[in-house]
Amino acid sequence: MSVLVRETNTDKLYVFVKGAPERIDKNSVFRFKEFENLVASFSLGGYRTIGYGYKEVPNHKMNLYLEGERDIFEKDITALGLVAFENKLKGDTRETIDKLNLSDI
Repeated sequence: MSVLVRETNTDKLYVFVKGAPERIDKNSVFRFKEFENLVASFSLGGYRTIGYGYKEVPNHKMNLYLEGERDIFEKDITALGLVAFENKLKGDTRETIDKLNLSDI
């Protein structure tokens, strides 16, 4: 998912992208050294993660973005980092999972 932003002082366009950390890393022009291990450690700690990045977009390509050709703008980005947040299970989640497993769905 992305959003197109115009910097008013310089009239430059940027696309800011957020999404699965693995996809952000894959689409980035450079890679963090221990990226996969970092994402895995957050996941094992019970956190959800979202990756984010950006790239500058030439002004003459703005209409392509606005017409829905967003995939091309979400590649060759500069990864900026991760957001990790707690995703605690609700109190009755374990019970619900057990019931679903027993129901053989």
